[in-house]
Amino acid sequence: MLFSRTKLMQWRDLINVSPVFEDPEVLAGRKAEDFLTRIVESNLKYKGVHCFVGKRVPCPEKSRRYEIDLIVLTKKQLHVIEVKNWSGSLVEENGQWIQHKLNGQSIEHDNLTDHNSAKLQSLQDYLQKHDIHIDPSYISQKVVLINPRLKISPQIQSDPNVIPRSHLDHYLQSQKGASFSERMLHSVIESCTSSETGSILLDGLFKAMPRKQLKRTIEALGSLRTWDLIGLHGGKILQGDARRISIGGQRFELEPLQRDEKIELRWKRGKLSSLFSSCVMNFAFGKTKLQKRSYRLNPLEDHILFHKAGNPQISQIDLKQIEWIKRG
Repeated sequence: MLFSRTKLMQWRDLINVSPVFEDPEVLAGRKAEDFLTRIVESNLKYKGVHCFVGKRVPCPEKSRRYEIDLIVLTKKQLHVIEVKNWSGSLVEENGQWIQHKLNGQSIEHDNLTDHNSAKLQSLQDYLQKHDIHIDPSYISQKVVLINPRLKISPQIQSDPNVIPRSHLDHYLQSQKGASFSERMLHSVIESCTSSETGSILLDGLFKAMPRKQLKRTIEALGSLRTWDLIGLHGGKILQGDARRISIGGQRFELEPLQRDEKIELRWKRGKLSSLFSSCVMNFAFGKTKLQKRSYRLNPLEDHILFHKAGNPQISQIDLKQIEWIKRG
C-alpha cells in the first residue's frame, strides 16, 4: 500500500501541531535575563568580577530550589541580584509589591527584598556545605529595576536594596562597552561594588577574601545548575526539570547530559513535503541525535517527562510539540 494507515496517522498528528507563541509579558521579562546571559557567556572580565547567571540554589527545608538572576562575586563581597523589567507603576501594599500596568491590570508580587533574603540564606547554607564560610558582612542583595518607564513609589525606592533605573543611568554615562547590554551589566556591577569600600571601611573589614576561599567559592557557584529549557514549535519556552525522554519505546534519563547540552528535534512540518517524503519515500517525520546516536522520531508516541517550574506535578509533553531541549 502506498499510504499505510499508521503513516497517515503520524502525518496528520504532526501537521496538526499548532504553534505556541510566547506571551509578551514573558518576553519582556526574558529580556532582563537574556542580556545578562549574553554578556556573561561572552567571557566578561570586568575589574576582577565573577558573574553567574540564573543559578538555582537548593533549599532542602522547603524541598525546592531558589533561582537567582545574577550572582556577582568580587574579592570583597558576594552580591545576590534580582533583575526585573517591569512596566507601569510599583507600590507596596500590606507587605507585597503591587504592579499596576498601563492596561489597568494589577499584579501582586512578593516583596523582592524580603524574598531575596531567603535566597541569600539558602546560598550561605549551600556554601557552608562546601566548607566555604563567608561573613554575612561580606554578602549583600539587590533588586535591579531596569525599565526606565517604571514609576516606583517613594517607599520602595527608599529601600537601600533597590536599584532603580535612574540610579543605573548615572553609571551608564561613564561606561564603555561594545553594546548597551554590556554597558548595562557594567553599570549594575558598578552600582553594587561602589558601595563596598565605604561599608567595609565602616565595619573595619577592609580586606579581600583569601585567595583559596575565593577560588573555592567560584567553583561552588559555577557548579550550581540552571533551569532546563524546552523550546516549543512557535517560540514559547518552558523552563523546569527535564526528567526522561522516550523515543521509539526506549527511555533515556537526561541527568547524564552535560550542562548547556542541546538536543535538536528536526521535524518535517510542511504538509505536502512531509506527506511525500515520509509516506511515499519512507523517510522519518523527524530525527534527533542523543548520546551520539541518531534516532527517528514518531509523532504519535515519543514524549518527554518534564517538571515545569512552579507546577507541583510532572507533565508529559509530546516531542512533536518541541523544537529543542537544553540542559541547565
